[in-house]
Amino acid sequence: SPTDEDLFFDALLAFDSRDYVTAIELATRTIQINPDRADAIALRGDSHAGAGDLQKAILDYRVVLALEPDFYLNSFFLGRLLVRAGAREEGIGFIRRALETAPEEGRSHEHLSDMLIQLGGLVAADGDQALDFYERAEAEARAGIVQDPLSARCHVNLGVSRVEQERALGRLAPERVHEAVEHYRRALELRPDYADAFNNLALTLAAMNRNREAIECFKRAQALK
Repeated sequence: SPTDEDLFFDALLAFDSRDYVTAIELATRTIQINPDRADAIALRGDSHAGAGDLQKAILDYRVVLALEPDFYLNSFFLGRLLVRAGAREEGIGFIRRALETAPEEGRSHEHLSDMLIQLGGLVAADGDQALDFYERAEAEARAGIVQDPLSARCHVNLGVSRVEQERALGRLAPERVHEAVEHYRRALELRPDYADAFNNLALTLAAMNRNREAIECFKRAQALK
């Protein structure tokens, strides 16, 4: 009979193929063999989220966090799910906790820039606080690119953080916007199928009144989703 490792690997393959029903079934069988296997519970949570069942995803991630309370990304993933499910304040609390507990060594600049950008959007009504989050997101994204120049996500996050700083200041300085466009294009060189990069590039081009290019990028983004 298959081991929990065999089942987990098959569940990962199903998840990568967006076959969330199969991924949930295989992850559940993995958990039945090894109930404390946090990676399998997290994978089932991600699969529930992919299938649109945020409440089941949240339940799984609460268990993951209980099993691995010191791993800061678990707090981030749970917080992000809670925000998506409408539990905004609780979600923000978990994302803040993730930021506070992220280690100085071995921290994921990519994920930290994700967290800071999300927090910036959630507190957008408070311009100064949002600006602080976006400035910190830019610093994390730049550090991530230094660490790994091939990180498409960090290039996108750098672009987003630059544009959102301008929005928080009530302007769109051309040099910042042009740098954002350069980083989105670099992300697409690294990952030509990166829908988020196309989407953010489209929004930025639209803000620059480059509407034909923006429409084309929107179309590319939609085709990839």
